[in-house]
Amino acid sequence: MTTVAPREPSALHNNLVDACLEESAYAAAISLLDQSRSECLRPANDHIRVLVFIALHPPLQGKRKYRKPNEPAPAAPKRRGRKKVTDGDDLGELHIPTPTECANALRVLHTMIRVIHPAYILCALPAYVALPYASPPQSDLESVVARRASILASKKDCIDCWAMLREGFITPADADVSMQVDDEQEEPVVVGRIAWPVLAWLVDAYERDAQSRVAGEEQPLTQPAILTQVTQDRLNGMRNGPIVDCRKPVEIAKFCLVADNSQSATLSQQERHTLGLRLINLLYDLTLPATPTALPQLDPTNLVKQLALHARQLPLPALGVIARGVAPPLLVAVLALHISYLTKTTSKGLFAGDGFTLSLTAPPYPPPSLNVLRPLILAPAARSTTTTSAERMVQVKAMFWLALHRSLPLSAENGRWISEVKTGSVQKLVRASFQPFFDSEDEQAREAAQLAHERVVDKFNAMVA
Repeated sequence: MTTVAPREPSALHNNLVDACLEESAYAAAISLLDQSRSECLRPANDHIRVLVFIALHPPLQGKRKYRKPNEPAPAAPKRRGRKKVTDGDDLGELHIPTPTECANALRVLHTMIRVIHPAYILCALPAYVALPYASPPQSDLESVVARRASILASKKDCIDCWAMLREGFITPADADVSMQVDDEQEEPVVVGRIAWPVLAWLVDAYERDAQSRVAGEEQPLTQPAILTQVTQDRLNGMRNGPIVDCRKPVEIAKFCLVADNSQSATLSQQERHTLGLRLINLLYDLTLPATPTALPQLDPTNLVKQLALHARQLPLPALGVIARGVAPPLLVAVLALHISYLTKTTSKGLFAGDGFTLSLTAPPYPPPSLNVLRPLILAPAARSTTTTSAERMVQVKAMFWLALHRSLPLSAENGRWISEVKTGSVQKLVRASFQPFFDSEDEQAREAAQLAHERVVDKFNAMVA
């Protein structure tokens, strides 16, 4: 990628794209944008929004029907119990894009973030901070699709990139861009059936932005692109302190882990799981200080709390996906807090606080001491959480022990823990944590506890063999 800020294409090129869009010749407009790809050129923001809009739009089913020049538009069917949130203007009738046009728009978006820094593309979309190169829609947009795509720049309807992913943000019935929700219906799901490929594109863009920062490339943005998509509240009000809000991306990641195939028209379950893990790992990387004396860009305490809160609602298979896919130090903190919720046991002291304490001298994810860990790991499920199955308690504890084992080589506290392993103290605590299930009437829990105990003890024994 070039380190020189790219310029917009010529007015002639932009006018050609606009002319194609006016005629609803989406394929031609997309082709022009594709052919103009260059490290020196940054597409017009209105055209980027059109590509995203088309990629998000439920595609036309069957053949497109064109009216004769003087033929009136058919009356829109009346709707009951529906709410429309629009800008009040008559945006005109939209020719619905075909599946091929939707796929090509997405393909060009992927190509663009590979050719130039993704921040130059993301600047066309909503954010919580003022972005360089951002610009509102032109006031004289002629094409219907460009006018409708301008909702992506509307703070009222699309406050951030996560908002445009929601089910119902763009509806196929009358091609009206709106948040259409039944008055008595719950909030729409956070990722619509058609929106998964666009979420994958966003995550790809955020990863490329992060990789360019690691590589030391010149940056268009002063902070990672994904952090422009969360509110800018800072820890303790510090001007340059860590951002504390990560609720929306964590909620998106959770949905990636629990959504079923009926809620995704494109991505498989494995692809959705991978997408959720990539999003969590992006956030985790931002909680790690760049240098020993630097503050992280995202507050690790809040990331742990958000993940632990959602963990209570995750089925065991989804929790297992997290256990296999996120960094062990983060997993230890999340599972410890999750166990404290299940047992109603205080987490105070586990990580020098509720989760852990942000410090300039201590690492962000220190493992808990054995003495502090003991009352937590031995506590039974609380009465108020009796719906927690014995098998879940066994599996969560097993995940915790295995995550702790994997995290120790990464920790400065490794030596202290090795000493505890050599004396057998860790192995004894592992056994004690599973002991209540060895005589359980629940056969599944009993067998799971025995297998988990053997596996965990073998892992710790191997550390000092």
